[in-house]
Amino acid sequence: MKESPRRMGSGGQKSDISSLLRDFVEAVARHGELTERSADADLTNREYHRYDRARQALLKASKGRSALIGLLGHRNVWVRYVAASSCADFAPRAAERALVAISQEPGIIGFNARISLRKLRGELNSNVARHTDGDGHA
Repeated sequence: MKESPRRMGSGGQKSDISSLLRDFVEAVARHGELTERSADADLTNREYHRYDRARQALLKASKGRSALIGLLGHRNVWVRYVAASSCADFAPRAAERALVAISQEPGIIGFNARISLRKLRGELNSNVARHTDGDGHA
């Protein structure tokens, strides 16, 4: 199996990370917009799966994890929220700070952040934690 040109050479990982990050940000922002509007569930779920694929790939590389930490200050609250939820295992203090700020937001995003904070702090019982993925999905 041939390696794609994008993955070859010394700059391959950087362009891969940049591409994954761009996909992640676009899909998270779109997912958040659709969630807030209670739009088409199929489309909303497609955007979730799109950002989740990018997130999983980013989490596998140290530069990807660093890029996710960098998104904790993004202008889009949904991007900050999903980045914080994604960073909880390897940057818990930074994730907690972001989630505390987001928890003050009105609506579903603030609610999701409050639940994620409780999960991060170990305040949820195992039954609740087992039935959600930290992003408000059951």
